Amino acid sequence: MGQRNHPNRQDVIKNIDRELERIEKDQEWLDELVQGFEQMDQVIPHSAPPSIHDLEQLVSSHKVEIRRQNRLELLCFFIVACILIGGNTFLAMTSWTAFLILQACTFVGAITYLWYSRNGAKKKGAAPHAE
Repeated sequence: MGQRNHPNRQDVIKNIDRELERIEKDQEWLDELVQGFEQMDQVIPHSAPPSIHDLEQLVSSHKVEIRRQNRLELLCFFIVACILIGGNTFLAMTSWTAFLILQACTFVGAITYLWYSRNGAKKKGAAPHAE
């Protein structure tokens, strides 16, 4: 029968002592941490949570601000749309060839932009398994 390699009794005692020292250090560290949290609790003033009325007022004022921003954005959209439509209409009435050239250039530019943005996105996030 083979002999088992049992650790020496002194080695076991040393390991237990090391483990106890580690546990004591951990406990000291935890005690310091708890003491630090208690000091922070004493230094930081405790404030009462805001009332429901204050929160409702904050939400309603934020909604009003968002509505105002949305109206301004919509107004800007309509102004730009009117300028573009009016400009194109004026150009079509005055010079039909210039209007067609502008439309063709815009179309080619849009297709080119879409092509390069599509290919650029593939190169940036190129994942071999996604192709």
